[in-house]
Amino acid sequence: MKFILIRHTETDWNTENRLQGQTDTFINATGLKQAYTLAKELAPFNISRIVSSDLRRASQTAQIILETIPVPHHVDTRLRECSFGSLEGFTGEQVRDWYGFSHYSEGSYDYRPFGGESKDEILKRHHAAFDEYAAKHQGEVLLMIGHGSGFNTFLASLGQEPTLKRGQYRIIEY
Repeated sequence: MKFILIRHTETDWNTENRLQGQTDTFINATGLKQAYTLAKELAPFNISRIVSSDLRRASQTAQIILETIPVPHHVDTRLRECSFGSLEGFTGEQVRDWYGFSHYSEGSYDYRPFGGESKDEILKRHHAAFDEYAAKHQGEVLLMIGHGSGFNTFLASLGQEPTLKRGQYRIIEY
């Protein structure tokens, strides 16, 4: 099964280095341009379906790509970003200064003390979604639109580099 993963495109909170988590933000003008560029780059890949997180920034990215690649679109809450709980809205620098840690690392993380989620919860959600789509859509190419911590944690669990950035895509065999 082939999946193409992309992160939602840029939001104002991204440029401000704010933890978005499950706060529902919109993509900005740069994000619009990134999404149109991705649509052109992805058009030759014979994508049969687009699956996106339900958060606006991912759904908006999907809607722009659908203008160029008109295929069925499914929204899946399991592709949501990690919940950072009460840390959402603060900058990475604030979190580091106040709590002494980086808001994301490739290793272990746990936002449950702040009302959020743990790495294991993120992996469980993402693996369940990918397992289901792989079983239902064998032989197809699916475009998955999600979020940085979620997708990079998922990629690391597959032994891949957890370095997926906005405006990039990654093709994986699953």
